[in-house]
Amino acid sequence: MQSFFYSVPGVILGIGVAFVTNIFLRYFIYVFAHNTSSFELTPMSLWVGILFGLIMPMLAILLPIKQALGKNLRTSLDLNHRTNNEKSVEVQKLEDLGLSPNQTLVGVMLVVLGFITYYVVPLTFYYQKTQWFLFIFDLLLVMIIIGLTFMSVLIFEFVEKGFLWILMNTCCRRDRKISDVISKNLDGHRKRNSKTSIMFTLAISFLIFAASSFSLLAGLIEGEVITIFGADLYID
Repeated sequence: MQSFFYSVPGVILGIGVAFVTNIFLRYFIYVFAHNTSSFELTPMSLWVGILFGLIMPMLAILLPIKQALGKNLRTSLDLNHRTNNEKSVEVQKLEDLGLSPNQTLVGVMLVVLGFITYYVVPLTFYYQKTQWFLFIFDLLLVMIIIGLTFMSVLIFEFVEKGFLWILMNTCCRRDRKISDVISKNLDGHRKRNSKTSIMFTLAISFLIFAASSFSLLAGLIEGEVITIFGADLYID
């Protein structure tokens, strides 16, 4: 009951904040779409907010109450047993759960690129913001290069194993006995090799991007000069 009464002010405050936020969001939508309707919250959203605000706190205390009622009086009054029965906290890395930081970064970058491409770029055409379009276009190219670089990190391990297998079966066949030692050495230095590979790949990609940019600028300047001053031959 105490948790239930604590949730009532939270529900009231949450609905108030949702109402104010809804007014601002709908105002910007109405300005953009040149169409208006009611600023009130829908009955469905009110019922969802109220039910979640009242039911979720009650569901959250079911497990502690069930655990407390599952003990007998002697166990609950035994201070030594209560001390030994304390819960322990175990820290688990995301990598142990199969979630790689590189994969997460690639996913976030893909989401950002998709949002910019499908929402922001059309808005620049709609409002005729050529400078913003060129800026976003350059930003997309840079982010694509960075994204491809980090995506290539995912295959570095397989590339290392592939090179090792090729070397052990071609020019270094005499060293096939220490193939396992070399493989373990690569595994131990994989983090450092990965960082070095990222820096090397970013440097190469930046040089390629800079060279292509200068080539594009040279072509644009040449075309602009031809447009302004005319061609080499003039026919009257």
